[in-house]
Amino acid sequence: MSNIDNISVSEYPVTFPFKEKAYAFVPHNGIPFRSAALGITNPTANYSIERRKSGINLFEYILEGEGEIFLDGKWKRAGAGDFYIISAGLDQIYRSSETKPWKKLWVNYAADYMPAFLRSYGFESGIFHSDAVKVYFEELISLPKSDALSADTYFRIADRLHKIIRMAATLNSDASDDEYGLRRILSGYVHKKLNLDELAKELHMSKSNVIRIFKKKYGVTPYEYLIFLRLETAKILLRDTKLSIKEIADKLVFFDEHYFSSLFLKKIGMRPGVYRNNTKG
Repeated sequence: MSNIDNISVSEYPVTFPFKEKAYAFVPHNGIPFRSAALGITNPTANYSIERRKSGINLFEYILEGEGEIFLDGKWKRAGAGDFYIISAGLDQIYRSSETKPWKKLWVNYAADYMPAFLRSYGFESGIFHSDAVKVYFEELISLPKSDALSADTYFRIADRLHKIIRMAATLNSDASDDEYGLRRILSGYVHKKLNLDELAKELHMSKSNVIRIFKKKYGVTPYEYLIFLRLETAKILLRDTKLSIKEIADKLVFFDEHYFSSLFLKKIGMRPGVYRNNTKG
């Protein structure tokens, strides 16, 4: 137990029945949430969770593996690169594949305001896909190591969760008119080379038909949309990480940092370094 800036806080390891490493934070003295547990689940056979009318708000990002989540009366698949959110007050039921169990990062967040906050963004639960959101989960999981007992930690937790929700709301809006799941599938290529033959096979279409349908519906080719996604991800990485411009270019599969910098200037209107300096809080 520690008292910092007149705010009493505690941070302690938590034991779970699965192969999980977790820390819980319990704030006091007016901090606007009751607790937050942050952890990593390693692949575990027969992994399943069932919480009826849960009192926590659940945020989880899947690093690898496959599994299912029970939402809206049916089981829905979730795999690597997906993240899911389930509001407090709802049933939280999910399970890993027996042959390819999940490895995931997660946050259990107990705060009275959160269900209404989620509803204000137009949803209470859902499964979303974005490699870009991974950085927020990684920052959250690193907090016990880097900033475990700072009073500011609790507001940093809320800030990252709010950014995850904003990302989910954007993806939720995009999904409403994504008839073939084209944009959701393309989001899986942010960190790997686009293979249109592979994409077409996944959609059970010809490559030319994929391009035609996508351009007719969204006004750009799949590749142009993917460049947009990569640049949006680059903005997040520039703003919220200490990765070098070269590391970001490599991570987002640009040819090299010079091409990335030139493309960023062309599309965003400034060089990556300038954008980073302008958006630092």
